[in-house]
Amino acid sequence: MPPLPTLWDPAGAVDKLPQPFRMIDKVLADIVEQVVDMIGTREAQRRAEDASRVDLTFAPHAVMEVAPETSCFLPIGIAGIAAVAMPDGELQVRSARDPSVCFSDRTHTSQVTAMEAGMVVSTSGRLLAAASRTTLTLYEVDIKSCEISLLAAVPLPADPEDSSPPVRLHWSDNLGHLAVCRRSGALALFSLVLPPPNVSLESVGAFVSLSLKAFGETRVEELLRVPAATVRAFCLGSASVGPSNLVWQLQQRPDKSPHSDRYHKSARGAYVWWEGANRLLLLDFEAAAGASSGAGGAVVAPPEAEASAKPGAQGTSKPSTPATKAASSKSVAPLGEASSLLTAAPAAYAGPERPPEVPQIAPMARDWLLPHDVTAAATTSDHKTMAWGLADGSVVIWDDRSCCSTKNVTALLLGFAAAYASY
Repeated sequence: MPPLPTLWDPAGAVDKLPQPFRMIDKVLADIVEQVVDMIGTREAQRRAEDASRVDLTFAPHAVMEVAPETSCFLPIGIAGIAAVAMPDGELQVRSARDPSVCFSDRTHTSQVTAMEAGMVVSTSGRLLAAASRTTLTLYEVDIKSCEISLLAAVPLPADPEDSSPPVRLHWSDNLGHLAVCRRSGALALFSLVLPPPNVSLESVGAFVSLSLKAFGETRVEELLRVPAATVRAFCLGSASVGPSNLVWQLQQRPDKSPHSDRYHKSARGAYVWWEGANRLLLLDFEAAAGASSGAGGAVVAPPEAEASAKPGAQGTSKPSTPATKAASSKSVAPLGEASSLLTAAPAAYAGPERPPEVPQIAPMARDWLLPHDVTAAATTSDHKTMAWGLADGSVVIWDDRSCCSTKNVTALLLGFAAAYASY
């Protein structure tokens, strides 16, 4: 049986428009369709432009008002919490979320000039280090209540010839070592022993509080000290030596420290470079620790003190120059090679004068002379490959395993790379 025809209402039938009205309707329909397509294309282009445009204007997350005489300001690393140092030595921890919250400590008797914060791996807390001219303090900051608790306070080594304040602190990745850098270039390295969390001996409440102070005592010991006079003798060819900078040499072997993990390893050494100098120094912490335990601290005496304490120095008259200062310095720590000593000039000509020898900064230390002053440094996440930026614009790629440069990127190649990246 064939299908039934479609029902059709004759009353709803509409006759076709006669010409020219039918042509006018077709033209108007085509115009409307083109306008709709154009609007959709322009809207898609506008959304793509808005997505590619980066708005660099950000609203402030929090606002904190401090006294205008504040000497040092450091964000702890948690949103809204910062450490503020006052001129009288008071250290405050404030929260921008609640202006009424303020915890302070008055251990320092002089102005705090350098601060640095780091995260404790075992407790997820914040460890704060503050340094003044005479004292180094370690605090633990509670990230919930902003409460500050003193963990340790040690006196900084005093140098009669150096009154410059500390300007920079460097934490190692697992907070096992701390470096204090002064404006004159002097350096002091400390080893830290943080108490490991012990759940079996401590109560559950102490474990939940995640406080290092509840698990034991924090020990801070001086590992190595480099006075400003030794730094000047080491960087003899530099006109003006600025503060030191560090790049940590991490332990690549299995690390059993309770405060270490895959991304936070212990430091076994440190590369040290000074602003305005082309000297690169590598320190060995194991050798320095052995020297400090055997001789009461690995301390490098200034060249003047070495020359005055040397046997046979009495009755000898010789003008003091930078070259003689560099030649007369030596390390008093064991395992160190003694440098050349000042002696009386012989009457007869003994040949050309030898160049001044570089003093040994620490036992088992290695140093390199770069072609230009070091201005910047960078390292990979595993600290196996490093890069030293020089004053002429070149970059030295450094391999830590072989302790040598693998490639030198000249300033000309850097210029070509920048020009290529602009296209």
